[in-house]
Amino acid sequence: MRQKLKLLLSLTDVQAEGRLAEKLQTETDRLAAEFPHKLDQSWAFRVRDPELEAAAAGAFHYGVPFDAILEIFREDGGDLSGLVPLLGGFAERLGDTIRPAASAALVATEHVIMPGFGSLLIVIANRRLPKFDHEEFVKYWHGHHGPFAESIQPEGLGFGYRQAHADMALSAQFAREAGLGISDFDGAAETYWIDADRLRNLMGTKELVDQTTADERNFVDHARCVTSLFDIASWSTR
Repeated sequence: MRQKLKLLLSLTDVQAEGRLAEKLQTETDRLAAEFPHKLDQSWAFRVRDPELEAAAAGAFHYGVPFDAILEIFREDGGDLSGLVPLLGGFAERLGDTIRPAASAALVATEHVIMPGFGSLLIVIANRRLPKFDHEEFVKYWHGHHGPFAESIQPEGLGFGYRQAHADMALSAQFAREAGLGISDFDGAAETYWIDADRLRNLMGTKELVDQTTADERNFVDHARCVTSLFDIASWSTR
């Protein structure tokens, strides 16, 4: 398990992508220089393929996807709270490349349910049903849904699954300091895919999708979640 900071960013327009990449490079260089522990920092941009995005979203087809993700964690696996003051003014420094009110901060502890990595990453930023508090949501998600999803997964799907359980108080601190408008996600479901063909084939596994969706309806508010598909192959790495 390790704690990660995910900054989920909404662009002002597609043309801003290149300018944002330059600004993110400046930001990550600054954080690496000023933070006392070694950081791993990467970012990626949204895959703009309607067919793939539809396959990725499934039941989570309501929200507008985020356009970019910046992910930060300590290489020693340690706490990230010391980064909070260093993120002050983050949105202002990105200027007109992002829409701060439509961008999010999520600090979460990562749990690997099914090991695997690939060139595509689906991030489903989750919100719970009203009948659950945050701790109840995480308990059901990790204790029941994770093992359930693992048990019904066919071999050879080309798929890795991780749950990122939010520290909601710390997420709110980061969002306030960074100037971002969203911090109330309960976590993020993350699936890695070997390639686009494996993801497209997901739509053909109707029974699997239906079973997973049926269990999700017990604890996830699909209509308040946001699904984004990112190109891991194009991640900037230090």
